[in-house]
Amino acid sequence: MDDAAWAYAILTKVSVGTPGKRLAVPLAVLVLAMVALALGPVQRADAAACDLTYSQSTAGAPATVTGWQTPCAATSLTIPATFNGAPVTSIADNAFENAFVIRAPNLTTVTIPGSVTSIGESAFRDITSLTSVTLGTGVTTIGQTAFFNTRLVSVSIPNSVTSLGQAAFFNV
Repeated sequence: MDDAAWAYAILTKVSVGTPGKRLAVPLAVLVLAMVALALGPVQRADAAACDLTYSQSTAGAPATVTGWQTPCAATSLTIPATFNGAPVTSIADNAFENAFVIRAPNLTTVTIPGSVTSIGESAFRDITSLTSVTLGTGVTTIGQTAFFNTRLVSVSIPNSVTSLGQAAFFNV
């Protein structure tokens, strides 16, 4: 078999399946499928892509960001100012803690809007890829260990902050 015939045979079809139930599939399709699996999800840098989770006591009541449902490939996350038409006023305790392990290994930047008044304990703890956070002027409370063990380069704490939890920015 010459080179051209050999290349044609490989690129045109491969038999897959069990004996008696074989299916000829173009090799190019198999290669593309393997590449897609290896590359994983397409990276997007918006909060919607991260499937944030929220809690509300009743419809229309202020919302709390509680975390995210699925892994997020984003490098930056902007917490939305509203959820279902209601203001987002807090980030829950442990909302994004340890996110670097599975949920957001590439997250470097977080922006928190002015509607958020409270950042819970350990909210962003141990996100070792996190280097930048922008705090909105509405933040009044930053919980204990909220940004513990991150890699923040600098943070501007707004004058609105009246309560700063113990070790909130320790080991950054």
